[in-house]
Amino acid sequence: MQIYVRHYKKKITKDEIANLFGRFGTVEHVNIITENNIPEAYVKMSKLSEADYVISQFKKENHNFQINRARSGHIDRRKHCRLGGRRKSDFVE
Repeated sequence: MQIYVRHYKKKITKDEIANLFGRFGTVEHVNIITENNIPEAYVKMSKLSEADYVISQFKKENHNFQINRARSGHIDRRKHCRLGGRRKSDFVE
């Protein structure tokens, strides 16, 4: 399970993130994205329960960064519709 982390300090290393999240479970991998002005990282935890626990603890401790479950993939609704528009069936009633 991957966790998306955003708005942390810019000068943080992978090891520091792994140690920070390692207090709550096993960190398998840390990926830091440096392309944007807003620092972002993906932290892969070994178990879903550990990831949920990390998210709840960080929100409880009220850290200065945003932390959520990472989305599994980008969903492009336009690929199912002709000419990129939405169909009436795309809307939930």
